[in-house]
Amino acid sequence: TPRNQRPSLPPPCSQTETITASLTYAVGDKKISKSVGKLCEELQIEKIEHASNEELRAGGYTGAGRGALAELRLPEGERAENLVPLQDRKPHLMHKMFFDRIKKGGATSFSANLVKTIHVLEKSVKLEMHDFKSPLLNVSLKSWGEYAHKQSRRHALLPMLEHFYEALRLLVVSWEENEDVAMSYLHMMQIHKSSHRLLHVTIAIKTFFDLTVLLGRFDNLYKVLGEKIQDYGRGFRCILFVKQRVTTHILKHAIENHNELGRYIKAQCIYATNSPATASLSVSKQESQNALKSFGTGSANMLIATNVAEEGLDIPEANCVIYFDPMDHAVSYVQGRGRARHAESSFVMLDERADRPASLLAKQEAEQHNVASSFVPENFTSNQKANEESQKSRERSGASYLLNPSEDKSIGNLNVYCKKTKVVLEENAKKIKGSTNSWSCSLVYQSAT
Repeated sequence: TPRNQRPSLPPPCSQTETITASLTYAVGDKKISKSVGKLCEELQIEKIEHASNEELRAGGYTGAGRGALAELRLPEGERAENLVPLQDRKPHLMHKMFFDRIKKGGATSFSANLVKTIHVLEKSVKLEMHDFKSPLLNVSLKSWGEYAHKQSRRHALLPMLEHFYEALRLLVVSWEENEDVAMSYLHMMQIHKSSHRLLHVTIAIKTFFDLTVLLGRFDNLYKVLGEKIQDYGRGFRCILFVKQRVTTHILKHAIENHNELGRYIKAQCIYATNSPATASLSVSKQESQNALKSFGTGSANMLIATNVAEEGLDIPEANCVIYFDPMDHAVSYVQGRGRARHAESSFVMLDERADRPASLLAKQEAEQHNVASSFVPENFTSNQKANEESQKSRERSGASYLLNPSEDKSIGNLNVYCKKTKVVLEENAKKIKGSTNSWSCSLVYQSAT
């Protein structure tokens, strides 16, 4: 067709479509509405297409509908005492709070004894390795085990210390709740069988392992798994979710060494491979791919996974999904249940947070469903003036990172400033006049102040 005879085309437009199973991590009706409002404004969302339960059924989905309660199977018996109160659990103060509790005698008995045993080992190392410094002062908990691992050839006790540090990390990040997981980790690494030429070290280790640890959560897991194996027989296919990478290894070892379950379950660990579980435990990218393949073919009938398997991975269908640790938000609730998508599937929670029980998470899912199904853009337009004031406040509080520049920390300070103020920098680079190899670079953003 001649150019002057071609039909005129509408002006180009930009349209983005996305799919999500959950709108927000927020918990609570007001927080959900606020979070969705901010999302709609920032992404300029004009429409939300939402499938009803009836449409899902018509499309072949046979699992539990939105807002359906999980099968809640809480462990029986006592739980550890003297735990950190929920209202005091502030992640950025985790390290300080734990050691303050140790110093003041407010920590759990297990925590106190674990730290005491570590101090005995550290003192023995220090006697022969004079430049040894305890890594426990470092607020990066991961660095504890890494330090001992890197130095392991310099002293016979350092490999053992590495695992005691990792057990302590498991305890600290759980606000002292996971003493069963910490002790099971040490047993998995065979530390309870260790001895040393120094008698006081051997006595300290034996005394620690003589402690009574409540293993109700493990016993509860074994019981539920036994029931599900009976229900599904040889067709049993389970995804067991945990929070910590290292816990995948611990539960794999515990289950496969169980007198009964070990005969029926072949488990594989899967988590993000960009970082190891500990300095001595990791899963490579190839091993992760092999784990998924073996689960798909049936040579493995259990995946023990972190939240990396909740979404984004193409995992073959399972008929049993179990959460070992408490869930933190409705996103995990929705994604986890979505892995058990058939009518006869099981979706089981073995623990729950006191402030976020399963019933609340189910309610939050239903609330997000209501928001999506009744979406009107105008109803979710946030207060522009309030947003500007919030941004000004963030810039004022972050200004200290820019007002005290130092050559060795300038890039780091700039990154922190951007993170705290949520600004997006525009990079402008140009060659300096009169120079062949020199360039100037400026990073610019439009300040709200």
